[in-house]
Amino acid sequence: MDLSKAALLGGHSFPRSFYNSAGPNVGSAIMLALSQQARLRPSISILEGHKLKSLEVQGGTVVGVNSVKVAERDGQGMWRAVDVAEQSLELVACDAVVLATGGFAANKELLRLHSPVAAGLATTNGPSAQGEGLAIAQAVGAEVVHLDQVQVLCVRSPVLAFSNMACCRTLSLILAP
Repeated sequence: MDLSKAALLGGHSFPRSFYNSAGPNVGSAIMLALSQQARLRPSISILEGHKLKSLEVQGGTVVGVNSVKVAERDGQGMWRAVDVAEQSLELVACDAVVLATGGFAANKELLRLHSPVAAGLATTNGPSAQGEGLAIAQAVGAEVVHLDQVQVLCVRSPVLAFSNMACCRTLSLILAP
């Protein structure tokens, strides 16, 4: 991935936000590369179309994940929802778990709890950024840190000619928790 191009964003005095000028945004490119590499390793299980429900713990150690199927691919490879009521919990045993479930910047309740200043701001995160992965990890005793460190991007509108930081703060956007 070519990250040689830098952009000048709000609050910058020089271009310092590097981006992938040849393709998808950096996050998508990283996820695609990780997914491709994981698929090359038979020891890694990837459950597409599943929703994580809980972690299986024995003796204080995570030994598996419990999930339910929520979608499947049709004959043309397109995703379609399945009737979750007809699905049973699936346990996948494992030696290690990586939770990559996204953040919580679309969850106003969690923002009010962990970062009250950010709770009233708009977010660039999708509606799925609800923090379910955090809750599932905490339910089995995981320690989470720095939840108050929410990245905020100050957005100014040249059309509306904002000229002071109070207006700018009102229109700030949450980038990621």
